[in-house]
Amino acid sequence: PPLRAELDAATGGRPLYLSRADVHSAVVSSALLDLVPDTVSRADAPLTADDHHAVREAALAALAPAQRAEAQRTALAHAASLGIGSVHECGGPQISSEDDFTALLKLAAEVDGPRVVGYWAEQDVDKARELGAVGAAGDLFVDGALGSHTACLHQPYADAAHTGIAYLDADAVAGHVVACTEAGLQAGFHAIGDLAVTAVVEGVRAAAEKVGLARVRAARHRVEHAEMLTPDTVAAFAELGLIASVQPAFDAVWGGDDGMYARRLGVERARTLNPYAALLRAGVPLAFGSDSPVTPLDPWGTVRAAAFHR
Repeated sequence: PPLRAELDAATGGRPLYLSRADVHSAVVSSALLDLVPDTVSRADAPLTADDHHAVREAALAALAPAQRAEAQRTALAHAASLGIGSVHECGGPQISSEDDFTALLKLAAEVDGPRVVGYWAEQDVDKARELGAVGAAGDLFVDGALGSHTACLHQPYADAAHTGIAYLDADAVAGHVVACTEAGLQAGFHAIGDLAVTAVVEGVRAAAEKVGLARVRAARHRVEHAEMLTPDTVAAFAELGLIASVQPAFDAVWGGDDGMYARRLGVERARTLNPYAALLRAGVPLAFGSDSPVTPLDPWGTVRAAAFHR
């Protein structure tokens, strides 16, 4: 990744937020660091976890409402040009802002174009409902991403001596699923690594023991990404009625024996990622998406990537 001095020279001292493709880490210029608390790391390396959330929040806060509205109109028009009739906005306090979220829903209601279904990634069920979200879901982080070494794993990375970052444990997952089920809202979690997926499964199962399996299944709770699955967690998804919200383009871009996944996990573990056929055989519903801007909006490319999996 570029050094801060290189960013400062390239930007002429302006604030710059430059995220990794997965948007789970970023490098920033000195001027942007001047806008965030001193508790944010000043190390000359990509920022992750809470440090990354702080600089992203500062960068997004610098956008004027008119800039944001123009970006939203452009995104919806681009989706429409590809034949997309419905998009899901995965907003949240660590991802965007309440103003960004509500402005998009309002815009979509006023202009011709795709329907926008809003998810708000916060453990405050009342807040999600207040903002007009259909679920307290989307990128409610249980972990991060493999590319940024922040997905949470049972065993260490092949190219780093740690197991990633855990944001929520099984108890927190259970509490959120109970609250959403009782409120009649869809719950959902961002989980990529196998330890994160295990935490989700254990949490949802604990919630089912409290409020009843039938009620949990009927709520159609979802897991975003769900990349590192085992036969046991696939079976648990089917048992608990979980929807796998998956991005086949991830495999097209980063799969294969010489791809990024293999570098992060080793070839053998990488070959087990994104087992769509196993999920389908188990009866788990698959919702295909792009996670844009991580990978582009490309409906038929998504279908091809799923059909011709690596």
